[in-house]
Amino acid sequence: MTGWRDLQVREQMLLIGAGILILCTLLYRQCWMPFQQYRQTTAHQITQAETQLSWMQQHAPLFQQTQHAKLTVNRSLSVAEVVSQTGKTRQLGIQRIEPQAGLVQVYFDGEQRFDWILAWLQQLQQDFGVEAVTVELEAGSPGFVRVKQLRVGRGESQ
Repeated sequence: MTGWRDLQVREQMLLIGAGILILCTLLYRQCWMPFQQYRQTTAHQITQAETQLSWMQQHAPLFQQTQHAKLTVNRSLSVAEVVSQTGKTRQLGIQRIEPQAGLVQVYFDGEQRFDWILAWLQQLQQDFGVEAVTVELEAGSPGFVRVKQLRVGRGESQ
């Protein structure tokens, strides 16, 4: 510390001021800024969650109505026939259908539109009582999926 004593009082005050300024800058950048960013992110997440909750509360009666509604299920066709006919109607690229122990394994050609697959599965369940047992999808180009595995069958409870 002999160098410090050799400095004039004015230089010492300048170095002390610079040290305080550097310390304040470090505290601001390392503590205050991350805290403020966290608060902003959390506030944004809360807003999104409140919006989602509001939407869910508005649509809950519709979901409950759908869940409790009795479905009129057409059971006159076999699962394989239902899959084949509805797949052709919806223009899905069904390559082949293989019955497997009470279930049906469905194979597709290439990529399929994701929304078409979901709508088709919903139709199978609502209109024919055919439920997806195993669904394995792989993302394809935007809006499309490759169906790696799809097994469907009639639910026991219906």
